[in-house]
Parts: sequence; structure tokens; C-alpha cells
Amino acid sequence: MADIILDAMGGDNAPAAQVAGAVAALDKIKADIYLAGRKDEIEKLLNGFTHSRLHILNAPDIIEMDAKPVVACRKYPDSSLMVGMRFAKERENSVFVSAGNSGAVMTAAVMVLERISGIIRPAIAVVTQGINHPFVMLDAGANTNCSWQQLCQFAVMGGICAEQLIKKSNPRIGLLSNGSESCKGTDAVVAANKALLETELNFIGNIEGNDILNGVCDCIVCDGFVGNIILKFAEGFGSALKHGMSSGSRFHLLKKIAKSVMKKIFTKFDYTEYGATYLLGLKGSVLVTHGRANEKAIMNAIIAAEGEINTGINKKISEEINKYTAVMSL
Repeated sequence: MADIILDAMGGDNAPAAQVAGAVAALDKIKADIYLAGRKDEIEKLLNGFTHSRLHILNAPDIIEMDAKPVVACRKYPDSSLMVGMRFAKERENSVFVSAGNSGAVMTAAVMVLERISGIIRPAIAVVTQGINHPFVMLDAGANTNCSWQQLCQFAVMGGICAEQLIKKSNPRIGLLSNGSESCKGTDAVVAANKALLETELNFIGNIEGNDILNGVCDCIVCDGFVGNIILKFAEGFGSALKHGMSSGSRFHLLKKIAKSVMKKIFTKFDYTEYGATYLLGLKGSVLVTHGRANEKAIMNAIIAAEGEINTGINKKISEEINKYTAVMSL
């Protein structure tokens, strides 16, 4: 039996958006959904609604969005985050989903689920849309100052993610830098480039910012500082584009054409559409969605979670990562 455990108290719109999103997802998935949170508040929002695949895990405490992750996880063992994460560890085919404090989610995942042997740090991967086809990008915010070994591990994990989620055989992997030459980039990027060329991965070398959307690769590797900025910029640009296209202009036809093309791309950068990002490198499955997630975003995150149950990305990473230990030895 497959289970999806949702942190019902995590996020700016919790628990209302979480409860509504879970209810909306029931008809779209086959897995059971467990809502981890304050039972009385959840039951009040359900207003008498029951379903054979909807359950409540009582968790009286809440970890706030601005809490210090390590301190909060230790101080509040009965929080929705910690209760849900422990329950996920007990269930073999399960995925934990949260819109809460992403740092705390990462901390709890490492504390409870633990890292896959050999993985330095988990990474956040997002699946999004380029001009012609989707691609995977990581790290999208978990690690802001990465070593070359971490970047290499992101390439391995991202390649597996691309194979499983966007169905790309032998996915092309690019390393984001400020130039296509192998000597360009930070010390970590230059060293990672050299090491990745020695692997069996389909590594195409450095790519630049203008290559992100044009389809030159299926997996883009960068540190979390850069990845998160790219993701947030795309979200903001999509909002600005929508606003600009709705304002008056003499160039109505041009606007109409541009809106059609750009909507295809930036819809996939919309967190309500892509639902969730994937926390890779753990002995278990965790999805993190936007802190501002609404009902639609939560529903899509739950749907994505069922897809993760079927693909088992982290299990495949565990099987594959040891092939690259010689190249990435510390």
C-alpha cells in the first residue's frame, strides 16, 4: 500500500490550503493521504467530510516558517513536520510532502530518514519546462556553497531524476557557469567540470544562462544559491509578464503571440503548476512545495508524490551513486 504524508501545518496558508488540497487530490490518486497536524483544526476544516483513504496524524506542535531549523526540529519533536517524517520512515512506500520551512524540512529529513550512503548533502531538484521540452535543475536551494564533489553528485542524481521523471534515456547534463569554456566558473565549477568528463555520464560541459531554456541539456547542475535565484526570478518574471500583457498597448497582435509562447514556458515555473520539488539523496522520499502554496499547489504536490512512489528515484540513486565514488572521492 502506498502512502502520502502531508505536513498539514507547514506553509503560509496552512492548514486550510493543505486540507482542501488533500481532499481535491483524493479523486486523482490511488494512495492513502495522512494529514499530520493539529487534529481538532483539521477536523474543523473537514467539516464532517470523511474518506476511506484520508487519515489524520495528530501533531500538536508547529515549526514556524522563520524558525532556526536544527533548533526547531529538536525542540518540537511533536510538530507536524517531525511526526509526519517519522511516520514516513515507518512506511516503506511513502512520500512526505511539506510547504513548511524548507530548511527545517531538510534538517528533519536528514535527522529522521538519513542520507544515502556516500551522499554529502541532499539536493532540491525541480522539473520545469524549456522552450521545447522539460528539464531538471538542481540544486534549487538546499545548498548555497557547494564543493566540486557535491556538484558531481548533483549531476548523478539529476541524471537519474531526468531518466525517471521526464523519460530521457542517457540525459544530457550541463554545468551552469559564466562561460562555456572548461576554465570558466568558480573553483568548484572548474573542478567539477574536469571530474565529470571522466565519468560515463552524458556530460556536455559548461552551459551559460542563455542556454537554460533552449533545450541544450536535460539536466542543469548548479549550486543552490544560483538555482534558487533562477527559480524565483522565473516565477517573478512570469508574474510581470502576465501583468504586462494585460495592460493596454498598440501592439495587440504582437502581445497576443508573445503571450501564447511565454505562457507555455512560465506556466511550468509557476509553483501551483509544478506542485513540488524533489529532495534527492535520502533513504526515503520527500517533496517540498512553495511556502505560499494554495489548494491547487498542494493538490499538484500530492499528485507528484504519487508519481515519486511509482518511480522510486532515491532508491535508484542509492543503487547508482557508488559507481562514481572513485571520481568523486573526498
